[in-house]
Amino acid sequence: MFLPYFNFKENPFNLTIDLAYLYLGHHHEEANAHLTYAVSEGEGFIVITGERGVGKTTVCRSFLEGLGKDVETAYIDRSTSNPQKLLLYINAEFKIRSKTATIKDLADALNEFLMQKKIEGKKVAVFIDDAHQLNSDVLEQVRLISNLETTKDKLLQLVLIGEPKLSVMLNSNELRQIGQRVSVGYCIDPLTYDETVGYIQHRLTMASKGPPIRFAPKAVRRIFKYSRGIPRYINIACARALEIAYQRKFNHIDSDIAKATIRYLSDRAETGKSKSRNRRLTGSIAAICCLIFVTAMAVFYFRYNDDQNSSEKVIAVKKIPVATGLSTEMPVQSVLPSPVDPEPSATKEELPIEPVQPDPPAGPTETTDGSDVEQGSVPMMAAQTVPAESSVSSSDSADLEQGSVPMETPTVPAESSVPFFDSSDVEQKSAPMTHSVQVGAFRRTENADDLIAQLAVKGYLAQIVEIPDSQGRLWFTVRIGDHPTLESAEKQAGMFMEAENMRAFVRPYNAF
Repeated sequence: MFLPYFNFKENPFNLTIDLAYLYLGHHHEEANAHLTYAVSEGEGFIVITGERGVGKTTVCRSFLEGLGKDVETAYIDRSTSNPQKLLLYINAEFKIRSKTATIKDLADALNEFLMQKKIEGKKVAVFIDDAHQLNSDVLEQVRLISNLETTKDKLLQLVLIGEPKLSVMLNSNELRQIGQRVSVGYCIDPLTYDETVGYIQHRLTMASKGPPIRFAPKAVRRIFKYSRGIPRYINIACARALEIAYQRKFNHIDSDIAKATIRYLSDRAETGKSKSRNRRLTGSIAAICCLIFVTAMAVFYFRYNDDQNSSEKVIAVKKIPVATGLSTEMPVQSVLPSPVDPEPSATKEELPIEPVQPDPPAGPTETTDGSDVEQGSVPMMAAQTVPAESSVSSSDSADLEQGSVPMETPTVPAESSVPFFDSSDVEQKSAPMTHSVQVGAFRRTENADDLIAQLAVKGYLAQIVEIPDSQGRLWFTVRIGDHPTLESAEKQAGMFMEAENMRAFVRPYNAF
């Protein structure tokens, strides 16, 4: 690890929020001033926006640290999917108890708490992080609790923190009632180049035991161009630059190291995008193949049934002249029309039944010696068909008893022998994932993002999987691989722990 090599007490570019390393650029100071004014003046709605990683949460956390005891605060940084959860989280932060967990009782309990704090001369503020992820129902509940007020003052200050699209949401026609109530709003812009230089130097000085390592001006300019002045990306690039310098045994960061750093991070980002596109393409191809296979099986199944149904007909009979001179209508059930070609030694009662061509001649058939059916041989039956429900009349039965030979043929069961197609067969062939390698689980998505960024510096393509626990709480788990077997997942977990000296766990796929 590069910490002893560069004489660091700790990693100066750690992605976790540490107020000891707080560095406020111009826009961060402006955001802090807006918060101070809004809370002190009792403004109802405050909105702080900025790009991901620009330092919104850091500014708000540092502001909360500086508040006095006359302000009660709650910081909501958990995923909130419905109004009831929002009230539950707020009441839990203030340790408010209610009779039941219904929205009405939760809101009434919060109102009583706010009235009590007003009597005590205290202010109350609620900070809601990642507010751009809230749906319209939750935002409507935010509007409703903002109505808790006396005739003169607001009982509750609400601070919404989110990415720039939060402002777009609040300016929409659907949420205009909330947008119109925003009294203070500020967007935190990234650091300038000079602020980036000061930011890097400040963190190096705080972490070093002695003189800090030097970053050449050209190296800083490359890092600034890559990060666009966003602190989180500055940290990622600087941490990777220190790794490369340690590998090359350099005691400073020059332009070449910075160039290698940016190339590495850019390649990793492109590889991640390519793999994501490939996974989507592979999934689409697999889905199309499954659909084609299912369609083909369905067509085959129904066509086979149609063939079976059309073949299960009763062959129409022809009046057969026999030796007695009587006419007989002889019904024959068969899958296919069957002519009779008896062996010379066979009698009428022992005539073998042979399969015939599907289109036998309609008239009397001559025998091999040229005689016709009136001379006693068994005739070919016509291929005309009638409905299967046809039955033999009493006169037909009488004629059959007078010496005509009925033709007996095997019947086919009504049900087809084609097995039913089960789509699970296709899923089994595609080797579904059963286990995942998990390296972290957080209640805040920002912490999960920080870990993913740290892993990206080391070359791991991690992803966040949101999973609720048994109590309904949402966890943001960080996973570095999905596997079709427990053995392969355990193998990756073992290699990860040995290489990185970090804990890894094998978990069921998409579950705790």
